Amino acid sequence: MDDVIVIGGSFAGLAAALQVARARRHVTVLDTGMPRNRFARHAHGVLGQDGQSPSTILDAGRRQLLEYSTAKIVETRAKTVRAEDDVFRIETEGGVLSARRLVLAYGIRDDLPELPGLAECWGISVLHCPYCHAHEFGDRKLGIIMSTEHSIPAARMLQDWSPDVTLFTDGKPLDDEARRRLADWNIPVIEDALTEIVHDEGRMEAVRLSSGKSVPLDATFIHTRHAPSCDLALQLGCEMEDGALGPFVVVGEGQETSVPGVYAAGDLAWQSHNISWAMAHGASAGIAAHQSLIS
Repeated sequence: MDDVIVIGGSFAGLAAALQVARARRHVTVLDTGMPRNRFARHAHGVLGQDGQSPSTILDAGRRQLLEYSTAKIVETRAKTVRAEDDVFRIETEGGVLSARRLVLAYGIRDDLPELPGLAECWGISVLHCPYCHAHEFGDRKLGIIMSTEHSIPAARMLQDWSPDVTLFTDGKPLDDEARRRLADWNIPVIEDALTEIVHDEGRMEAVRLSSGKSVPLDATFIHTRHAPSCDLALQLGCEMEDGALGPFVVVGEGQETSVPGVYAAGDLAWQSHNISWAMAHGASAGIAAHQSLIS
């Protein structure tokens, strides 16, 4: 039996496992090899790793973790989980594993709009985070596709990277107050529905409108709806909350969930998403899980 099992082998999960391994406790990471940002070619805003591909950073993290004799990484999917007498039993594709503590770091999935060309550009020129990607498109033609009320202030924020920002409502209604604010900021608004993103191997060239017109763009941003990538937190009875873009696991001090002995970190347990936050919260979860074993 492990001291800690971490479900999810991306940035939050590896950071959690590293802290446990350095405490000389036995930790196993269950990893499906499908990190959320696998579509992105470069990761930015990560101190010491700026511009590296996400896979390069993760590969280094895996190698470093496995240098500790008490750490393992198992490439498998956790199917079910249950608590029995202060022990967690995890059924995987290869059998049943058990641990005294559990860290949920399996992340979320993005529910992309069914717009032709969008999936092919996702993570390359259709983007969700300006801090992660906007610098590389500085002073170029940027768009933002309206999906929530957050899209309005996000359009204003994008002007710090480029003066050429257009808001696309994609046929959604826009109230008078939003129109006034956008006019004050000199942000053009296009209200036609979008029918296609024109691209060359993921590099955006334009968006096509229902009117038949095309608007040249180099990149566009969108706040996608998302959901946990599996239901293990629900199986355990962890408290969930509905955020602006989707549900997340509620955590308290040390990233502990409402279920004693269960911790959550990364995009699964935070409404703002980037690699640095995921690693920080993963480290907190790993440290808290270890300290709980002592106390």
